[in-house]
Amino acid sequence: MRQKHLTILQEALSGTQTEVPYWLKKLILQGPEPDRLQKAHPPRIQLTGLLAWWSKYAGLTEEQARAWLMPFCTEVLSTLSNSGPSAIRHGTKSMTRYVYSSEYHIDFASIDQKIAASSSEGPPYYQVYLWLEEKLREIKNQDAEVRKQRAQEALKAQSREKEEKRKEKEARAAAKREGKDHKNSGVHVSVKDRFKEQFEQAMVKAEREREGGVPFQDIVSVLNEEGFRTRTGRRWTTQLLRVELNRRGKRR
Repeated sequence: MRQKHLTILQEALSGTQTEVPYWLKKLILQGPEPDRLQKAHPPRIQLTGLLAWWSKYAGLTEEQARAWLMPFCTEVLSTLSNSGPSAIRHGTKSMTRYVYSSEYHIDFASIDQKIAASSSEGPPYYQVYLWLEEKLREIKNQDAEVRKQRAQEALKAQSREKEEKRKEKEARAAAKREGKDHKNSGVHVSVKDRFKEQFEQAMVKAEREREGGVPFQDIVSVLNEEGFRTRTGRRWTTQLLRVELNRRGKRR
């Protein structure tokens, strides 16, 4: 009866370089054997997750994984659950979708080789289950650290953006005051004339940095931080810098 589940899996694996490992073959043919466990048996859905992660590692598509997991979980792993066939099928589909949508891939090669007939006490799949639980905890901890770092980077980016807006506001106010001063003196000076000297200095600096291989965004950050403005008194952007360097024949 259970041989059919092994046959379905082996046929699905025929297009890959992976064979059914010892622990999985025992699980399929003998079932979860909860009476051989010294501790409580794994929840059915967690054991389904183990099989879905292995199927993903083995190179099966999500559809191929469901094709052997659906009947196996409904007919064999149902002994670990009080749920009916419909609920088991739904849980199996949801768990398989979750595993295959994850960006992570778990390498079972080392544990597949380690678990052999002479190395296990109790059902061999249980050792693999414990190993996977530890792997998933490591992934969870890594995710938490990544989220923490991303949150910190987001706060820094918000702070930089806020500071840049403040400086831009001050620069506009200064330019406006400067324009009024020239107007009151009766001498008309165009915006380009007012920013011409510092614009030329900015371009010399930008050309030198580009020749050294510095990225556009880094150059823009430096120019804005040091108070350089465009020919019209605006803050620099990557697009504006590219345009100006292109005009001078220095675009990289």
